[in-house]
Amino acid sequence: MLEQGVIGELESVKADFGFRSTFDPKSRLYAPELGGGSLLDIGLYPVFLAHLLLGYPDRVEAIARKLPTTVDLETHALLYYANGAIANLHSTIGAHTRTEAHLHGSKGSIHWHTRWHEPTSFSLLLPGQGPQNFFFEYPSHGYHYEAARVQECLRQGLTECPALSLDFSLSMTRLLDAIRQKAGISYAQDNL
Repeated sequence: MLEQGVIGELESVKADFGFRSTFDPKSRLYAPELGGGSLLDIGLYPVFLAHLLLGYPDRVEAIARKLPTTVDLETHALLYYANGAIANLHSTIGAHTRTEAHLHGSKGSIHWHTRWHEPTSFSLLLPGQGPQNFFFEYPSHGYHYEAARVQECLRQGLTECPALSLDFSLSMTRLLDAIRQKAGISYAQDNL
């Protein structure tokens, strides 16, 4: 639908991912030496969506609420693009959120229902019309598709997936680092 221009030019992305976890300073979610915190554990999903659809932003703003272990309990990021588009992203390991995504375009919107990163439904919202709802089967978590694609690439002798290049992965890492810097999220490993 995006490629066909059904909602027009993409003007904004809004996505969240959140769940409440039990605080354990030694667990991977809370220990800084294990890369803990919401941004690197689940916040990368909303960041990935914005980066995939809008590219690398021209400006990054971010804030984080931190825990005594220094990792982020939650992070909010705003990404600004040269064409005027904005991405509003949120992650938290301190609250159950709707975990939805909204894509707003110049002609309409797409709303991915809860757990947007492994959806079974979404709605198309166009002016003057009721929502058009789409439902489909989702046989497993997304890792199934990733593993199958890796196996396919290996069988073909490829060292990277043509659909999602190493350059994209590096750009995504740079974007996560920019968000961390703006939000004041750091790890001892940053200084190695």
